[in-house]
Amino acid sequence: MTSRPETVLYSSLLDVDRLEYLAREGIDTDILPTAPMRPVVEWAINYYFDSGCKQAPSEEALRLEWGSVLEAEEIVLEPPEDEYETAEWALKYLRSQHVHLQWQQWIKRAAEEMATSFTDDRLEIFDKHAAELAELRATVRSRTAEAVGADSLTDALRRYEERRLRGDEPHGMMLGLAHLDAHTNGIHPGELAVMAAGPKAGKSWVLAKAVLHEWRRGRRAILFTLENSVEMTMDRIVCLDARVNYRDWQRARCTEEELHRVQVSRDVLAEAAGELIVVMPPRGQRTVESMTREARIRGADSLAIDQLTFVEAVTVKGKARHEVVRDIMHDLKTEISTGNDKLPCLLAHQINREGVKAADKTGYLEMYMLAESSEVERTADWVFGLYRSHDERIAELAKLQVLAARREDITSWLMRYDPASGLIETHREIALGTED
Repeated sequence: MTSRPETVLYSSLLDVDRLEYLAREGIDTDILPTAPMRPVVEWAINYYFDSGCKQAPSEEALRLEWGSVLEAEEIVLEPPEDEYETAEWALKYLRSQHVHLQWQQWIKRAAEEMATSFTDDRLEIFDKHAAELAELRATVRSRTAEAVGADSLTDALRRYEERRLRGDEPHGMMLGLAHLDAHTNGIHPGELAVMAAGPKAGKSWVLAKAVLHEWRRGRRAILFTLENSVEMTMDRIVCLDARVNYRDWQRARCTEEELHRVQVSRDVLAEAAGELIVVMPPRGQRTVESMTREARIRGADSLAIDQLTFVEAVTVKGKARHEVVRDIMHDLKTEISTGNDKLPCLLAHQINREGVKAADKTGYLEMYMLAESSEVERTADWVFGLYRSHDERIAELAKLQVLAARREDITSWLMRYDPASGLIETHREIALGTED
């Protein structure tokens, strides 16, 4: 009888999104305990590629081709029962079980050969078994970060055609800032964007606006608030959407007309196709792995994290702060950009106090002003900076800068900016002399 993960994997062959993940990830079918099903999986993956990466076989087609195998092995093709029963979960489990079994057999063989060998033969035996381990590693390695031969060129042409058909339509996560969204054409799935600003400069407000905009677009956004409470964050989102003054909201001084706007906003968002999830995870559950896993389990289209300072590293003992930040950034980029369900991520980060002082002299931000700037710049696909001089605060203005980017040019905009009154919008492009 097949295990539950094996059953989930076979059922995934009938779903195009799940099959796409399996095809991109790559499967060495030796990991499948039910040997007669190995050619079935290979056939389904070839079917997907032969369709131009657009279709999975129907259950009728699969049974027509492989019905006798399914019947003989008593394979039940049924949809997953729980959210966690993904193709990724099934493949990871089967790879783990395969490695566990093969490792036990390898240890026994290697120990026996080494124990009965002559001195002159031990290095040769060691080399042979090291090669066996390398082969085992290859059977469970992800293929998503590889490109091989003509197939990789076919994939490149397919991606180009998808972009051509999409045209200028935004792709991925939008922040609700018109000029910036037009410039980036969206934070694409798998991309990591950093929003940097000084202490109390409004990073959390910008993230709140972004997830609100995603909700209104019909997407499911999840915001991990690691500093501010869930209640404070939701109060800000309420005020942003209804354009109600946050200070008046906190003091319960809103007019009847303002309260009516909040009620209308609630009713409209209740009917929205998207959803907003705000989570303040407890200590111990603030690692990159924990947050990205929860985002995927809850079906998020977009991920926002406020902020990097409060993300927990897996290991910190004996490491300098820049090394801890490097590990967090690399882990986050890897987590959101691998697997079938890639996530766009917006991460808030701090401009250090020395950086703020330097910006106060020049009137704008530069990349080196970020805390651990080199680690952030090396990893992030986008780095945005938000800066307000003393005069700009009085005038309810701010500067929004693209400090680093992989896909587009460096540029900047003047913003109308008074978050407490719900005013966060780009106004016009400006030149700051930040280009290299």
